[in-house]
Amino acid sequence: MEDELEGNELKSITEPDIETLKIIVERSPELVVIHDGEKVLYANPKVLEYVSLEELMKRKIVEFIHPDYRAIAVERMSKVMRGEEVDPCEELFVLPDGREVWFETNPTPITFRSKRAVLLSLRDVTARRRTEEKYREFFDNSLEIIVVTDLKGNFVEVNKAFEEAFGYSREEVRGRNFAEVLRLSKEVADEVFRAYNKAFRERRNLYGLLFKVKRRDSREIFVVR
Repeated sequence: MEDELEGNELKSITEPDIETLKIIVERSPELVVIHDGEKVLYANPKVLEYVSLEELMKRKIVEFIHPDYRAIAVERMSKVMRGEEVDPCEELFVLPDGREVWFETNPTPITFRSKRAVLLSLRDVTARRRTEEKYREFFDNSLEIIVVTDLKGNFVEVNKAFEEAFGYSREEVRGRNFAEVLRLSKEVADEVFRAYNKAFRERRNLYGLLFKVKRRDSREIFVVR
């Protein structure tokens, strides 16, 4: 019998509770695995949609991870086996049929059959990663300047066209305010900031804005939006 803490009272987990938890895990839309750092000790039915039971039993858990991510995965696994908590992480797996699948992995240290083990939940994020890669390709290769800022006007991301036009690398501008980087006067910066925030609140595109900025080399250029 196991125990759980509810409020300030220690409450026993009953057999029906265990059966309920088992049903939750068995029907989970996420892949759930228990392993000892090397071998898989348990896998829920969702796992078998990706890997056969035979392959699962004969391979070490690390063999499913892409070689580029294996060292990081082993380091995280070692920490969890020592009882340490680690944050969720996205890792690339290679299935026995050669398919590459991105999983968000969330390992938790547990005791299983009186021994230390890892409870590993995995969520397939392959579709999202592919969408992000397509967006990144469009973002980077666009001939137009594309900039992402937060609501305070601080740069979050810029594309290659921005780097070429203004002479700054994306690493140089991330986290810095657009007015500082482009060396705008307070009046112009306030006008640009108000115009962009108004367009954001009204969920519309912004057109007809013309202002002068300075490149990294101090050369002045006009920006039209």
